[in-house]
Amino acid sequence: MKYFPTTEAEIIWQAGQPRSRKYNDHYFNTDGGLEETRYVFIQQNGLPARWHDAARFVIAETGFGTGLNFLATSQCWLATTQPTQKLTYISVEKHPLNKTDLRQALNLWPELAFLAQDFIAQYPPNIPGFHYLNLFDGRISLILLLGDACEMYRQLQAQVDVWYLDGFAPKQNAAMWSHALFKEIARLSRVGCRVTTYTAAGDVRRGLEIAGFALKKRTGFGVKREMLVGEMREKAQSSLAKPWFDFSRINKAEKKEVAIIGAGIVGLTTAYVLANSGWNVCVYEKQSKIAGGASGNPVGLVMPRFTADMNCGAQFYTQCFLTTVAWLNHLQHKRGFNHWHSCGVLHLMPEEKLGKLRCLNLPEALLTELTAHEIKTKYRFGAKYGGYFVHQAGYIEPVMLCQFLFDALLESVKFNFSTEVTALKKMDNGWDIISQSEVLQNSKNVVIANANDAVQLLPQVELPLIPVRGQVSQLSPDAFNHALSFPLVCENYLTPVVEGYATLGASYERDHLALGLREEEHQATYSQMESVIPGLLNPRCFARGRASLRSTTHDRFPVVGPVPNISYFQKVYADIKHGKPPRDFPAAEYQTGLFLNTGHGSRGLVSAYNAAELLRVIMEQQPLMFSNDILASLHPARFLVKKMKRA
Repeated sequence: MKYFPTTEAEIIWQAGQPRSRKYNDHYFNTDGGLEETRYVFIQQNGLPARWHDAARFVIAETGFGTGLNFLATSQCWLATTQPTQKLTYISVEKHPLNKTDLRQALNLWPELAFLAQDFIAQYPPNIPGFHYLNLFDGRISLILLLGDACEMYRQLQAQVDVWYLDGFAPKQNAAMWSHALFKEIARLSRVGCRVTTYTAAGDVRRGLEIAGFALKKRTGFGVKREMLVGEMREKAQSSLAKPWFDFSRINKAEKKEVAIIGAGIVGLTTAYVLANSGWNVCVYEKQSKIAGGASGNPVGLVMPRFTADMNCGAQFYTQCFLTTVAWLNHLQHKRGFNHWHSCGVLHLMPEEKLGKLRCLNLPEALLTELTAHEIKTKYRFGAKYGGYFVHQAGYIEPVMLCQFLFDALLESVKFNFSTEVTALKKMDNGWDIISQSEVLQNSKNVVIANANDAVQLLPQVELPLIPVRGQVSQLSPDAFNHALSFPLVCENYLTPVVEGYATLGASYERDHLALGLREEEHQATYSQMESVIPGLLNPRCFARGRASLRSTTHDRFPVVGPVPNISYFQKVYADIKHGKPPRDFPAAEYQTGLFLNTGHGSRGLVSAYNAAELLRVIMEQQPLMFSNDILASLHPARFLVKKMKRA
């Protein structure tokens, strides 16, 4: 999915009501916007009766606008369902409002103020792509797609129960009522899916009927004489552009039980997410304690990744960053986790790179550009070039995060330390988890989250994980010639003092994997920092250090998702090497109940929570919060498919 910057909505305020300058239309009915939402979308879709007994329910929308439909639906959901029921709400917006206009618009509805406050706190900056928000104590998830509606929904995998069609009027914004978009809406709809819209325009009615909806006219709201109500009678025949990365044939778990192998950041985060979603979780760890590997570093950064073209990797890690920050803020403010420091990060880079990023028009809510002179004036140290101050970014203490998650799970999760899982065996009733020759347990589901050791458990899977040594140096406070209140990044990174030491890191070494400290790596990280910020550190400033092995991949994406059925792939996709059209292949098949979550490399603090949430929604057959392009980049079968294409 190419990166196309989205433009912010231009709002005209007329008598306190928001109106779009571009589309010359109001965002909601000026005679009763909330009442119209409740009549057209909630009442005419048969809500809340339709979700009364649903453990999971999915609503999708065209035209997010001010979020009024979302908040009105959330209010109804929270008032009429049990805490164990979960709503996923999906919406798209090509011209998002800024927070100021959003807050002003929602202030028109005082009864929604409490919900609006939680929502606005997580409302994302104007960055194209998928944004995933967990709201209202996890009872509602919002997948907000910023970009062209047809392109965004083409990138989505979901099964929708109800559609709200609420774009600007067809005459003002024909693209929101196109046959191409209706085709995507049909693809994403379950049999029996309901759709409502305030308009009864003939082109809209005919387009929906062609897409497969049976429609009726109903009395419209207020001065509108008629509106449309429809139902999907037959499942639309469609396939993804890359069917070998399709998740539609994964069976929903018969029993919500899972064994997780690995108790680092990735394993513990996965355990935390699944346990909080009602799963019975058991964890196996070969070491005697949590966070024994790279997760045991004293300090790590949480920040996005930018590239000149905002490629798939940059989109993935930037989306992960925003979701992770929201999660860490929740842990800090609602759960008492005090080892996350959202102070911002100063990322220094040469003008050549700065100029390319400048062309992306990234929002100031995310970052602010600073020249070398401005850095010298504001922070009192000299840098050879300028950079970006990344708001919301910061640093975290990984060991303390692992300890916090472990403590939170102690009463509900069984931990097995000093227990190395050496094999997995598929049985009729699930997976036997084996240590040497002893069967430790049988579990319906298994998540392999043990970094590089995953290769030994899946010898038949094309899984080229790469161990990479990383060494960090810890510096005493007197090593600094300038006070530092936020991390600095210039290829390597330097953090403020935590527990008596600042952290400088990290090396990236593939050839020397022994874990003893190496003086040349200390000097290399120091020299790189000195070359960009001369005089910031004393030359002999190292007090101690730590080395560990990360697990990464050739393409620098983690491996997250279900383990492919190798024999099925080799048989069904054998002709992929001949260039046979993707539409001629069926959807992928997977090994039932077996999942991977590994290869996070040096960015695991940013990607671990997102990977855990992705696994959860895959296992629960919920809408996926990443685009198809990103899902393909994370997919455990991507290496196998690449090899088959070359064969």
